Amino acid sequence: MTENRSGVSTVRIPTYSEVAQLLRIWEGVPKPVVAGMIKTIADQTGTIRKPVDWSDPDSWIGRRLSGEFGDLALRIWQESGNRINPRYVYDAYLFIISKGLLDSNIFGEYQLTALGLAFVGNDEKILADLDRSEGLPHLLAILAGMDAAKRSDLIPTWRDYLREYSRCTSQASIKESLRCRLFNLLDRDFVCREGLRYVITKRGVEYVARFTSDKVDLKREAIRAVNAYNNLQKKTLRTRLAAMRPQRFEQLVRELLEAMGYENIEVVKDSGDHGLTLVAAVPVGILTGREVIRVYRRQKNIGTPTIEQLREILPQLKASRATCITTGKFARSCSETALQANAVPVALIDGGCLVNLFFKHRVGLTEQSLFLFQVDEEHFV
Repeated sequence: MTENRSGVSTVRIPTYSEVAQLLRIWEGVPKPVVAGMIKTIADQTGTIRKPVDWSDPDSWIGRRLSGEFGDLALRIWQESGNRINPRYVYDAYLFIISKGLLDSNIFGEYQLTALGLAFVGNDEKILADLDRSEGLPHLLAILAGMDAAKRSDLIPTWRDYLREYSRCTSQASIKESLRCRLFNLLDRDFVCREGLRYVITKRGVEYVARFTSDKVDLKREAIRAVNAYNNLQKKTLRTRLAAMRPQRFEQLVRELLEAMGYENIEVVKDSGDHGLTLVAAVPVGILTGREVIRVYRRQKNIGTPTIEQLREILPQLKASRATCITTGKFARSCSETALQANAVPVALIDGGCLVNLFFKHRVGLTEQSLFLFQVDEEHFV
């Protein structure tokens, strides 16, 4: 298997542990049985009013599948140690067939190909070739240039890679391809999670080093330098927000809200250095809603009484939505209070999220372009 210049060939990729288990289970099973089971399950879509519950294979396999289809589904569920739900094997099936890991013999039964045998045997070269064809080393290299990153932090660089090396261009497919690959890397201990952030592990660093060259190392260093600079600017922005004059802070908040799509923004209460309360119109589907936004400049944590007080003023201001913003942090109990049952939910934006919004909408920032040029080898062949 050689490196594929088209790069990422599939949006969704399964974990390799799932693929290996399915290869062992499907070996010797007639091709029509595997395909038929997947199609029979997919045809049972349900409706919005009567959705089909696929969460418990022990209860639905016997009711929705029969004969060889039911037997195969039960094997998948039981032999995987209740880890692989037969309802969700379609993506793994596409991956297995597209990568040539299974093929049918003269009797129409699936058998492992040479690649399939090597895959099940954890052949390092085969796994590396598969990873390369799906952009996994590149994603690891991106993570290696960051201390820790949310998915949203990874999307811009990942999107640029996909535009160059794949036909995956829609925002939905870009996000989905990233999600699946991160899950694959997590399963293999190349990446770990710290809350909502992903961090490359020591094993991941050692693995991605196999794919690097001087050119890739220099590019990774350039990306790391840019990220380090931007992180420094985020800290600077947070300091500036805390030190601004109240009137200028109000103007800056207005600029941000307008950039986010809010209209008819009014300040209904100015609390000086501690913050302000605004009301604005915001699109809600095809309608326009009225939202109260309360902004605080505080170092200490915001507590639950603040969230409850914000809800209380909604009827007075004829608003149906609420957002609470702070340059500091929220107490842990605020998350539960903000989503309290039978009450208007309150969106919470802490200092870190607020700074990210300024960066996302380019408010208070000037964007400076850097260009990385790379020789296109195809032009010299």
